[in-house]
Amino acid sequence: MEERSTPIRAALNALYPDGIPLEMRVITKSARLGTASGVYDNYDILAKHALELNAQGYNIYITVNGTNLTVANSWVPNTRHTTKDKDVPSYRYLLVDFDPVRAPNTSSTDEEKAKASNMATAVRGYLADRGWPDPFFADSGNGFHLLYRVHLSVDPENIAMMRQCLAALDAKFSNEVCKVDTTTYNPARITKLYGTLTRKGANAPDRPHRSSELKLEGKIERGIVPFELISVLAAGNATTEQIFAKTSGEPEGTADEKLTWLLNWLDARGVRHSNPHKRDDGSWVVFVSCPWKAKHSIDSGITETAVFAMPGGFGFDCRHDHCADKHWTDFRHAMEGGVDSQR
Repeated sequence: MEERSTPIRAALNALYPDGIPLEMRVITKSARLGTASGVYDNYDILAKHALELNAQGYNIYITVNGTNLTVANSWVPNTRHTTKDKDVPSYRYLLVDFDPVRAPNTSSTDEEKAKASNMATAVRGYLADRGWPDPFFADSGNGFHLLYRVHLSVDPENIAMMRQCLAALDAKFSNEVCKVDTTTYNPARITKLYGTLTRKGANAPDRPHRSSELKLEGKIERGIVPFELISVLAAGNATTEQIFAKTSGEPEGTADEKLTWLLNWLDARGVRHSNPHKRDDGSWVVFVSCPWKAKHSIDSGITETAVFAMPGGFGFDCRHDHCADKHWTDFRHAMEGGVDSQR
Protein backbone atom coordinates (compact mmCIF):
# COMPACT_ATOMS: atom_id res chain seq x y z
CA MET A 1 0.00 0.00 0.00
CA GLU A 2 2.88 2.37 0.80
CA GLU A 3 4.40 2.01 -2.68
CA ARG A 4 1.04 2.23 -4.43
CA SER A 5 0.18 5.47 -2.63
CA THR A 6 3.42 7.20 -3.68
CA PRO A 7 2.05 8.84 -6.89
CA ILE A 8 -0.90 10.27 -4.92
CA ARG A 9 1.30 11.66 -2.17
CA ALA A 10 3.77 13.07 -4.68
CA ALA A 11 0.96 14.88 -6.50
CA LEU A 12 -0.54 16.28 -3.31
CA ASN A 13 2.82 17.37 -1.94
CA ALA A 14 3.60 19.18 -5.21
CA LEU A 15 0.23 20.90 -5.51
CA TYR A 16 -0.18 21.68 -1.79
CA PRO A 17 3.28 21.99 -0.21
CA ASP A 18 1.78 23.81 2.78
CA GLY A 19 -0.45 20.83 3.59
CA ILE A 20 -3.80 22.64 3.43
CA PRO A 21 -7.00 20.73 4.29
CA LEU A 22 -8.56 18.99 1.29
CA GLU A 23 -11.91 17.31 0.93
CA MET A 24 -11.79 13.85 -0.64
CA ARG A 25 -15.10 13.03 -2.28
CA VAL A 26 -16.47 9.82 -3.80
CA ILE A 27 -19.75 10.02 -5.70
CA THR A 28 -21.38 6.59 -5.93
CA LYS A 29 -24.70 5.00 -6.84
CA SER A 30 -24.45 2.76 -3.81
CA ALA A 31 -27.24 3.08 -1.25
CA ARG A 32 -24.68 2.19 1.40
CA LEU A 33 -22.10 4.83 0.47
CA GLY A 34 -23.99 7.51 -1.47
CA THR A 35 -21.67 10.50 -1.58
CA ALA A 36 -18.76 9.67 0.70
CA SER A 37 -16.63 12.57 1.90
CA GLY A 38 -13.85 13.39 4.33
CA VAL A 39 -11.54 16.33 5.06
CA TYR A 40 -7.82 15.59 5.43
CA ASP A 41 -4.64 17.43 6.24
CA ASN A 42 -2.71 14.15 6.59
CA TYR A 43 -2.02 13.21 2.98
CA ASP A 44 -0.70 9.76 3.87
CA ILE A 45 -4.06 8.83 5.39
CA LEU A 46 -5.89 10.47 2.48
CA ALA A 47 -3.87 8.41 -0.02
CA LYS A 48 -4.52 5.19 1.92
CA HIS A 49 -8.29 5.76 2.06
CA ALA A 50 -8.40 6.89 -1.57
CA LEU A 51 -6.71 3.70 -2.78
CA GLU A 52 -9.04 1.52 -0.71
CA LEU A 53 -12.11 3.19 -2.24
CA ASN A 54 -10.59 3.31 -5.73
CA ALA A 55 -9.95 -0.45 -5.52
CA GLN A 56 -13.68 -0.93 -4.88
CA GLY A 57 -14.42 0.63 -8.28
CA TYR A 58 -15.05 4.26 -7.34
CA ASN A 59 -13.58 7.42 -8.84
CA ILE A 60 -11.86 9.70 -6.34
CA TYR A 61 -11.92 13.50 -6.32
CA ILE A 62 -10.50 16.34 -4.23
CA THR A 63 -11.31 20.03 -3.87
CA VAL A 64 -8.74 21.76 -6.07
CA ASN A 65 -8.73 24.94 -3.93
CA GLY A 66 -8.89 23.30 -0.51
CA THR A 67 -11.60 23.69 2.11
CA ASN A 68 -12.37 25.30 5.46
CA LEU A 69 -14.47 22.35 6.63
CA THR A 70 -13.42 20.58 9.82
CA VAL A 71 -10.52 18.17 9.45
CA ALA A 72 -11.25 14.60 10.54
CA ASN A 73 -8.72 12.58 8.48
CA SER A 74 -11.48 10.06 7.89
CA TRP A 75 -14.51 9.81 5.61
CA VAL A 76 -18.19 9.18 6.16
CA PRO A 77 -20.82 7.74 3.79
CA ASN A 78 -24.01 9.48 2.68
CA THR A 79 -22.77 12.91 3.67
CA ARG A 80 -24.95 15.97 3.19
CA HIS A 81 -22.25 18.53 3.90
CA THR A 82 -19.65 18.88 1.18
CA THR A 83 -17.52 21.91 0.35
CA LYS A 84 -19.44 24.89 -1.06
CA ASP A 85 -17.94 28.04 -2.54
CA LYS A 86 -18.33 29.83 0.80
CA ASP A 87 -16.18 27.12 2.43
CA VAL A 88 -13.14 27.77 0.22
CA PRO A 89 -10.44 30.01 1.74
CA SER A 90 -9.05 31.31 -1.58
CA TYR A 91 -8.45 30.45 -5.20
CA ARG A 92 -5.21 28.50 -5.52
CA TYR A 93 -5.59 27.21 -9.08
CA LEU A 94 -7.21 27.99 -12.39
CA LEU A 95 -8.06 24.51 -13.65
CA VAL A 96 -8.22 24.19 -17.45
CA ASP A 97 -9.70 20.81 -18.39
CA PHE A 98 -9.44 19.40 -21.94
CA ASP A 99 -11.96 16.66 -22.62
CA PRO A 100 -12.39 14.82 -25.94
CA VAL A 101 -15.88 14.87 -27.46
CA ARG A 102 -17.37 11.36 -27.23
CA ALA A 103 -20.49 9.48 -26.19
CA PRO A 104 -21.55 9.96 -22.55
CA ASN A 105 -20.14 7.60 -19.89
CA THR A 106 -17.32 6.25 -22.02
CA SER A 107 -13.56 6.40 -21.70
CA SER A 108 -11.60 8.08 -24.48
CA THR A 109 -9.73 6.22 -27.20
CA ASP A 110 -6.00 6.77 -27.58
CA GLU A 111 -6.68 8.92 -30.65
CA GLU A 112 -9.23 11.07 -28.85
CA LYS A 113 -6.92 11.50 -25.90
CA ALA A 114 -4.05 12.51 -28.19
CA LYS A 115 -6.20 15.34 -29.57
CA ALA A 116 -6.84 16.57 -26.03
CA SER A 117 -3.09 16.51 -25.42
CA ASN A 118 -2.51 18.57 -28.57
CA MET A 119 -5.03 21.19 -27.44
CA ALA A 120 -3.54 21.36 -23.94
CA THR A 121 -0.12 21.92 -25.49
CA ALA A 122 -1.50 24.66 -27.75
CA VAL A 123 -3.16 26.50 -24.86
CA ARG A 124 -0.04 26.16 -22.73
CA GLY A 125 2.02 27.74 -25.51
CA TYR A 126 -0.55 30.48 -26.14
CA LEU A 127 -0.54 31.55 -22.48
CA ALA A 128 3.25 31.25 -22.19
CA ASP A 129 3.57 33.67 -25.11
CA ARG A 130 1.46 36.11 -23.07
CA GLY A 131 3.69 35.89 -20.02
CA TRP A 132 1.91 33.19 -18.03
CA PRO A 133 4.23 30.99 -15.93
CA ASP A 134 4.35 27.23 -16.42
CA PRO A 135 1.32 25.33 -15.10
CA PHE A 136 1.20 21.88 -13.58
CA PHE A 137 0.34 19.39 -16.32
CA ALA A 138 -1.86 16.40 -15.47
CA ASP A 139 -3.25 13.36 -17.23
CA SER A 140 -6.84 12.92 -16.01
CA GLY A 141 -7.16 9.44 -17.51
CA ASN A 142 -9.40 10.47 -20.39
CA GLY A 143 -8.01 13.95 -21.10
CA PHE A 144 -5.57 16.49 -19.72
CA HIS A 145 -5.46 19.32 -17.19
CA LEU A 146 -3.44 22.50 -16.90
CA LEU A 147 -3.35 23.87 -13.34
CA TYR A 148 -2.17 27.47 -13.13
CA ARG A 149 -1.25 28.78 -9.70
CA VAL A 150 -3.24 31.87 -8.73
CA HIS A 151 -3.73 33.82 -5.53
CA LEU A 152 -7.22 35.32 -5.51
CA SER A 153 -9.82 35.93 -2.86
CA VAL A 154 -13.18 34.22 -3.27
CA ASP A 155 -15.57 37.03 -4.17
CA PRO A 156 -18.14 37.59 -6.93
CA GLU A 157 -15.79 39.62 -9.12
CA ASN A 158 -13.03 36.99 -9.08
CA ILE A 159 -15.52 34.18 -9.68
CA ALA A 160 -16.78 36.08 -12.74
CA MET A 161 -13.22 36.71 -13.92
CA MET A 162 -12.23 33.04 -13.64
CA ARG A 163 -15.36 32.11 -15.56
CA GLN A 164 -14.47 34.58 -18.28
CA CYS A 165 -10.94 33.15 -18.58
CA LEU A 166 -12.28 29.70 -19.38
CA ALA A 167 -14.86 31.14 -21.77
CA ALA A 168 -12.07 32.99 -23.60
CA LEU A 169 -10.02 29.80 -24.01
CA ASP A 170 -13.12 27.86 -25.06
CA ALA A 171 -13.97 30.45 -27.71
CA LYS A 172 -10.46 30.37 -29.15
CA PHE A 173 -9.55 26.67 -28.94
CA SER A 174 -12.58 24.36 -28.59
CA ASN A 175 -13.59 22.43 -31.71
CA GLU A 176 -15.68 19.47 -32.78
CA VAL A 177 -13.23 16.90 -31.35
CA CYS A 178 -12.14 18.46 -28.06
CA LYS A 179 -13.51 21.09 -25.69
CA VAL A 180 -12.21 23.37 -22.99
CA ASP A 181 -14.48 22.72 -20.00
CA THR A 182 -16.05 26.07 -19.08
CA THR A 183 -17.52 24.85 -15.77
CA THR A 184 -14.34 24.46 -13.70
CA TYR A 185 -14.22 28.09 -12.53
CA ASN A 186 -16.10 27.81 -9.25
CA PRO A 187 -14.03 27.90 -6.02
CA ALA A 188 -15.39 24.58 -4.66
CA ARG A 189 -14.56 22.69 -7.87
CA ILE A 190 -13.53 19.07 -7.40
CA THR A 191 -11.03 17.38 -9.68
CA LYS A 192 -9.51 13.95 -10.14
CA LEU A 193 -7.17 12.80 -7.38
CA TYR A 194 -4.07 12.20 -9.47
CA GLY A 195 -2.58 8.76 -8.96
CA THR A 196 -5.95 6.98 -8.89
CA LEU A 197 -7.56 4.90 -11.62
CA THR A 198 -10.20 6.66 -13.74
CA ARG A 199 -13.19 4.45 -14.46
CA LYS A 200 -15.76 5.71 -16.96
CA GLY A 201 -18.06 3.24 -18.66
CA ALA A 202 -16.95 -0.24 -19.62
CA ASN A 203 -13.25 -1.10 -19.56
CA ALA A 204 -12.97 -1.92 -23.26
CA PRO A 205 -9.77 -2.55 -25.26
CA ASP A 206 -10.28 0.59 -27.35
CA ARG A 207 -11.67 2.64 -24.44
CA PRO A 208 -9.70 1.46 -21.41
CA HIS A 209 -9.71 2.59 -17.82
CA ARG A 210 -6.46 4.48 -17.21
CA SER A 211 -4.57 5.87 -14.24
CA SER A 212 -4.53 9.62 -13.73
CA GLU A 213 -1.17 11.27 -13.12
CA LEU A 214 0.35 14.62 -12.26
CA LYS A 215 3.35 15.00 -14.57
CA LEU A 216 6.20 16.19 -12.36
CA GLU A 217 8.82 16.95 -14.95
CA GLY A 218 11.55 19.46 -14.07
CA LYS A 219 11.27 21.74 -11.07
CA ILE A 220 8.28 21.34 -8.76
CA GLU A 221 7.73 25.02 -8.02
CA ARG A 222 5.29 26.97 -10.19
CA GLY A 223 5.00 30.74 -10.38
CA ILE A 224 1.76 32.53 -9.53
CA VAL A 225 -0.05 34.09 -12.49
CA PRO A 226 -0.11 37.89 -12.03
CA PHE A 227 -3.57 39.36 -11.60
CA GLU A 228 -3.05 41.64 -14.61
CA LEU A 229 -2.55 38.67 -16.94
CA ILE A 230 -5.69 36.94 -15.64
CA SER A 231 -7.61 40.17 -16.14
CA VAL A 232 -6.42 40.55 -19.75
CA LEU A 233 -7.42 36.96 -20.61
CA ALA A 234 -10.86 37.47 -19.05
CA ALA A 235 -11.39 40.72 -20.95
CA GLY A 236 -10.49 38.99 -24.20
CA ASN A 237 -13.70 36.97 -24.05
CA ALA A 238 -15.82 40.05 -24.74
CA THR A 239 -16.23 41.20 -28.31
CA THR A 240 -16.02 44.79 -29.49
CA GLU A 241 -18.21 44.35 -32.54
CA GLN A 242 -21.05 46.46 -31.17
CA ILE A 243 -19.36 49.84 -30.83
CA PHE A 244 -21.49 52.92 -30.99
CA ALA A 245 -20.93 56.66 -31.04
CA LYS A 246 -21.64 58.48 -27.83
CA THR A 247 -25.17 59.59 -27.10
CA SER A 248 -26.49 62.55 -25.12
CA GLY A 249 -24.52 63.45 -21.99
CA GLU A 250 -21.55 61.17 -22.69
CA PRO A 251 -18.05 62.63 -22.60
CA GLU A 252 -15.43 63.16 -25.25
CA GLY A 253 -11.86 62.12 -24.48
CA THR A 254 -9.68 59.06 -24.03
CA ALA A 255 -10.77 55.55 -23.12
CA ASP A 256 -9.56 56.18 -19.55
CA GLU A 257 -11.70 59.33 -19.30
CA LYS A 258 -14.70 57.47 -20.68
CA LEU A 259 -14.13 54.66 -18.15
CA THR A 260 -14.36 57.12 -15.26
CA TRP A 261 -17.70 58.38 -16.58
CA LEU A 262 -18.95 54.81 -17.19
CA LEU A 263 -18.14 53.58 -13.67
CA ASN A 264 -19.82 56.62 -12.11
CA TRP A 265 -22.85 56.12 -14.35
CA LEU A 266 -23.14 52.42 -13.39
CA ASP A 267 -22.74 53.14 -9.66
CA ALA A 268 -25.33 55.91 -9.77
CA ARG A 269 -27.87 53.42 -11.12
CA GLY A 270 -26.98 50.59 -8.75
CA VAL A 271 -25.68 48.32 -11.53
CA ARG A 272 -23.53 45.55 -10.09
CA HIS A 273 -20.30 45.26 -12.03
CA SER A 274 -16.80 43.84 -12.00
CA ASN A 275 -13.59 45.78 -11.70
CA PRO A 276 -12.58 47.20 -15.10
CA HIS A 277 -10.27 45.08 -17.27
CA LYS A 278 -7.93 46.79 -19.74
CA ARG A 279 -7.68 45.22 -23.18
CA ASP A 280 -4.68 45.04 -25.48
CA ASP A 281 -6.09 47.83 -27.67
CA GLY A 282 -6.29 50.25 -24.71
CA SER A 283 -10.07 50.01 -24.32
CA TRP A 284 -11.77 48.92 -21.10
CA VAL A 285 -14.35 46.20 -20.48
CA VAL A 286 -16.59 45.96 -17.40
CA PHE A 287 -18.75 42.88 -16.79
CA VAL A 288 -22.26 43.72 -15.59
CA SER A 289 -25.62 42.19 -14.79
CA CYS A 290 -27.99 41.70 -17.72
CA PRO A 291 -30.95 44.11 -17.54
CA TRP A 292 -33.25 41.86 -19.56
CA LYS A 293 -32.86 38.38 -18.08
CA ALA A 294 -31.95 37.73 -14.46
CA LYS A 295 -31.24 34.07 -15.26
CA HIS A 296 -28.23 35.21 -17.30
CA SER A 297 -26.49 36.28 -14.10
CA ILE A 298 -24.63 34.34 -11.44
CA ASP A 299 -25.16 35.17 -7.77
CA SER A 300 -23.06 38.31 -8.04
CA GLY A 301 -25.28 39.62 -10.82
CA ILE A 302 -22.26 39.49 -13.14
CA THR A 303 -22.13 37.23 -16.19
CA GLU A 304 -21.10 37.20 -19.86
CA THR A 305 -22.63 40.64 -20.32
CA ALA A 306 -20.18 43.49 -20.82
CA VAL A 307 -19.96 47.20 -21.49
CA PHE A 308 -16.97 48.94 -23.07
CA ALA A 309 -15.23 52.30 -22.85
CA MET A 310 -13.06 53.24 -25.80
CA PRO A 311 -11.98 56.39 -27.63
CA GLY A 312 -14.78 56.13 -30.20
CA GLY A 313 -17.62 55.72 -27.73
CA PHE A 314 -19.27 53.02 -25.65
CA GLY A 315 -20.25 49.47 -26.43
CA PHE A 316 -22.42 46.64 -25.13
CA ASP A 317 -22.19 42.88 -25.65
CA CYS A 318 -24.22 39.97 -24.25
CA ARG A 319 -23.55 36.34 -25.19
CA HIS A 320 -27.15 35.17 -24.82
CA ASP A 321 -29.62 34.72 -27.68
CA HIS A 322 -32.25 36.90 -26.02
CA CYS A 323 -29.89 39.89 -26.18
CA ALA A 324 -28.43 39.36 -29.66
CA ASP A 325 -30.09 42.51 -31.00
CA LYS A 326 -29.24 44.72 -28.00
CA HIS A 327 -26.76 47.57 -28.33
CA TRP A 328 -25.24 50.24 -26.07
CA THR A 329 -28.17 52.58 -26.62
CA ASP A 330 -30.59 49.80 -25.57
CA PHE A 331 -28.55 49.08 -22.44
CA ARG A 332 -28.37 52.74 -21.46
CA HIS A 333 -32.08 53.19 -22.08
CA ALA A 334 -32.88 50.14 -19.93
CA MET A 335 -30.65 51.31 -17.07
CA GLU A 336 -32.27 54.73 -17.11
CA GLY A 337 -35.75 53.25 -16.75
CA GLY A 338 -36.75 53.30 -20.37
CA VAL A 339 -37.90 49.66 -20.60
CA ASP A 340 -39.38 46.91 -18.44
CA SER A 341 -36.21 44.94 -17.70
CA GLN A 342 -37.92 41.60 -16.73
CA ARG A 343 -35.78 41.24 -13.63
